[in-house]
Amino acid sequence: MIDLLERHRLTSFAIVLVTLQTGLAAFAPWLGFQDPYQQVIVDRMQGPSLNHLLDTDHLGRDVLARIAHGYRTSLLTSTVAVSLALMIGGSIGLLAAFYRGWFERIAMRLMDIFFAFPILLLAIGVIAIIGPGAYGAAGALTRTGTVGGTEFHAVVALARRILRTRDSVPVVRIQPAGRSASRYA
Repeated sequence: MIDLLERHRLTSFAIVLVTLQTGLAAFAPWLGFQDPYQQVIVDRMQGPSLNHLLDTDHLGRDVLARIAHGYRTSLLTSTVAVSLALMIGGSIGLLAAFYRGWFERIAMRLMDIFFAFPILLLAIGVIAIIGPGAYGAAGALTRTGTVGGTEFHAVVALARRILRTRDSVPVVRIQPAGRSASRYA
């Protein structure tokens, strides 16, 4: 594993960066940052210092604290959206691949409709219904992530179809040799 990371330095750098960002998001409340919402007008627009590592904004709020707490929200909402998309899309894909026939045709046509629908337009519509803010953004990400689960559906259905086809190849090869296919199936 270490040899692989030494050969692919860009990949190892990306892994370290993502790990640091995830750690920053997970432990933000306990890392001693200032309150990201606390306004100190006297400290506004200050440059980087020991008190404010990434400076302050126009209301005197610590930028690093705001970034760390913003990571938490982004990480949580994206994890929930992708997890829901994987569960819903993957389940539909497995059911469509397993039950073939009319269920597969209906599921695939629904997924084609979802593929044709602009996800950004759906996100704007969800935010317009739910309202702006963290709940609106989380709802939009969840809804568009669920619609984006159509990719999971398509991948699972295609993988199952490939595996089903691959299992029948030896039977097809045996038939021209004059042997019974039921003997080997």
